[in-house]
Amino acid sequence: MQCQCARATAPLSVRVVIGRAPLVSNAHLCRQAFSTPSTGVDARVLSAGELRCMLRCLRARVEQTFDQGDGMGKVVVFSNQKGGVGKTTLAVLYAFWQREKHDRSVCLIDLDTQGNASKTLRAYAHGVGAAGLFARETEVKDQLAGEGRLALAPASRNLADVELAKAEVAIPVFRRNVEALSSLFDVVIIDTPPALGLRMSASLIAATDVVC
Repeated sequence: MQCQCARATAPLSVRVVIGRAPLVSNAHLCRQAFSTPSTGVDARVLSAGELRCMLRCLRARVEQTFDQGDGMGKVVVFSNQKGGVGKTTLAVLYAFWQREKHDRSVCLIDLDTQGNASKTLRAYAHGVGAAGLFARETEVKDQLAGEGRLALAPASRNLADVELAKAEVAIPVFRRNVEALSSLFDVVIIDTPPALGLRMSASLIAATDVVC
């Protein structure tokens, strides 16, 4: 199947389903593989060939965003209100893909109290904790400078208390801290909890790109 991505000027709203698990939604994808307009309805189950075509298109879109960058790092949020859909797995693999394949510096912020990303990347954890990014404007450049191509702001039990904070205070502080990180790293990845709350809202506000 020949990809016609160059002709796809409008976004298509789809949900890729393998079995019953939704993997990708609201992506800008190939017109030839998907004919469903952006109406919010689910697309049909994809064939293997269509899925490969979609992944090629999605990778090309990601690279295009970096080629058109403004000098600041990209803030990519992996978010879904349903648990168990592979969100954390994709976030961790995306972090390693950016570092190993493209030699980009990456910071992953784990906002999920389950801390699965933190357990996987614990060797890359340093002085900045994820909960602290909401409480104060952390000197992230001083704490993470020189920490290599991959750094982790790990999850902790204190993240549960973040939901009790005042949104008008915590969200602007978090956003400024993420902006500081994006000036230090090529890519900032945020893994959110599977529930709409202050942490997810703050992440979406700070994001330049969202995978949901």
